Amino acid sequence: MKYQGWRSVIYKGKGMFDVDYHFEGRVGQDYAFPMMPESDIVIPFVMIRRRQDRTVMVTAPALNGGLGPLSGRAKMLNLPDKGDGPPSLAEGRFTITTDGEILTNNSEDGPIAGTAGKQVRWDVSSETTKVPEMLLRL
Repeated sequence: MKYQGWRSVIYKGKGMFDVDYHFEGRVGQDYAFPMMPESDIVIPFVMIRRRQDRTVMVTAPALNGGLGPLSGRAKMLNLPDKGDGPPSLAEGRFTITTDGEILTNNSEDGPIAGTAGKQVRWDVSSETTKVPEMLLRL
């Protein structure tokens, strides 16, 4: 792949992609994925935001159901939500693996032990109503 972190991108048809992206290392600044060099519009799948108390908030704003991330943004700005936009095509599983201390998360099952550390998983579909979130102490 052309850019660091991208393991594979497979086009599944009808605007859907299977993406395998890997990130590890120090969180020295806020982070948003994907940041496409040739694109002017960013709707991040994943955001990592550092806090003053050495904790990190991880969210996945694009991985919600309904009318997708733009519908939620419209509501935040008090714009009318006509409900006639395209439905979200998000489908799959979002997994975070960490050796950090998991302070909070909104997954259905909570952390489980994995071979590379603790894992938290969210199943994502067009029916998903909450944005995956996790607060970590690193």
